Formats: sequence, C-alpha cells, structure tokens
Amino acid sequence: MSVLETLAAWAANPEHVWSDTVLDRATHAFGDTIACIVAGSVDPVSLKVAQALNAWGSGSATVVGVESKVPAPWAAMVNGTAAHVLEIDDNFYPALTHASAVLVPALIALGEEIDASGADLLDAYIVGLELHATLGRGVNRSHYFAGWHP
Repeated sequence: MSVLETLAAWAANPEHVWSDTVLDRATHAFGDTIACIVAGSVDPVSLKVAQALNAWGSGSATVVGVESKVPAPWAAMVNGTAAHVLEIDDNFYPALTHASAVLVPALIALGEEIDASGADLLDAYIVGLELHATLGRGVNRSHYFAGWHP
C-alpha cells in the first residue's frame, strides 16, 4: 500500500476515538476560526470574492454575511478567504500552515450540504489536522523556502 493509500485508509476509518482534551481544543479552534470568518467577511477582499462567485449559481452552503446560498466549494472559497484575510487565524506549527482557515470553511460548507453533525465536523477537522501535520513533516521547510506560502 502506498503512503497516500495508507493515509486515505486511516482518514476514512469511522472508528476514530479522540480524548476529551483533543475534542476541547478542536472545538475551541473551530469556534475561533468561525470568529475569524465573521470578522473577515466584511473585508473588501472577501466581499470581492463573494461578488465574483455570485454569478456561479445557487446552492445549499452559506457565505457569511451574504443572504443567498451557493454551492459548497464556492462557500468554502469565500469563507476561507474571510478566515485568513485579516491574518488573525491560527498557525499550525507541525505543518507550518494556517490549517483551520483551510479546513473549517470547507468542512462547514460540505457539512451544510450533506447535513453533517457537529461531531462529524470535529472528527473531520481533527483528521484534517493530523493529515496536515503528517504531510507537513514530509515537505517542510523546503516548500516554504521555494516560495510557497503554507
């Protein structure tokens, strides 16, 4: 089995068991990122991204600060922009990424589309963080010094 197949099999395992500490920290990070999204939703950059995507159809996912709903990928893009635009989002040091600004908007949008539970979203968030850390350990710092912003 390849490395990617191994990671995918682990990620798809429905039997993850997380400690209370892990769940508390994930809940805090999720809420913190939502606050970043709300704060960044009125930034001119976020508003321009939302305006540009308005023409791409309606869907079932929420863009913070916008009344109409859009397809999940577009909501994730706009809310992800809002999560990071003010530079107040987290830094996830194991991967040198802004992991929550990437994960939370995508999980909320997809979760809304498939009617996922809060527990499902937290599980997916923790899995996502673990994958960020694993992949980050494989490429850090070389990608950063090559000019990529993680």
